Amino acid sequence: MGIIGIGTRGNQVHQSFMRNNDVTFVAACEVQRNRLDQFATKAGGKMATYGDYRRLLDNKDVEAVLITAPDHWHSPIVVAACDAGKDVYCEKPVSNASEPALRMVEAVRRTKRVVQIGCQQRSWQHFQDCGKMILDGYLGQINHCLLLFGGGGGGVPQPPEKPQDPPP
Repeated sequence: MGIIGIGTRGNQVHQSFMRNNDVTFVAACEVQRNRLDQFATKAGGKMATYGDYRRLLDNKDVEAVLITAPDHWHSPIVVAACDAGKDVYCEKPVSNASEPALRMVEAVRRTKRVVQIGCQQRSWQHFQDCGKMILDGYLGQINHCLLLFGGGGGGVPQPPEKPQDPPP
C-alpha cells in the first residue's frame, strides 16, 4: 500500500492498518517534507517517499492507497488512483461538493476498482438507534435541518475550491 497525506489522521489510520499482518506500506506521500521524513523513519523499513501523489501512483509496487489528504483533495486523488489501477481507502468526507463526488463514482464504475470511504461511525449502535428513532417519527415530521460544524476539527470551514496541482 501507499499512504497519501500524513497528518494526525493519516498516522492514526496507518496504525490501524498496521494491525493487519497482510498489509505492507511501501510508499508514502506528503507535501511537508519534514512530516514525510518523520513518518518514513517512524514506519521503519524501506519506503519510497514522494512530495507529489501522482509519482506515488506511478509506483508499480503500490496496489492500493490510503488517502488521508485534506478533504478537497479526496476526489482528484481517488479518480487518479482508480485510473492508475489502485484500490482505495479514503478518509471521510467523500468530498466537499457534489460534483467531485460524482466524478469519483464515475471513476469507480469505469475502472471497477475497490473503493471504500471511511464512515465507520455509521455502524456504531447509538447512531443506528438515533436514525431509527427519527425514521420511526420520534421527533415528528422534520421539514428543516441545520448542520453545525462541531469544534476540534481544525478551524472554520472554507468554501470548496477547485483543486490545484500539488507543489513540485
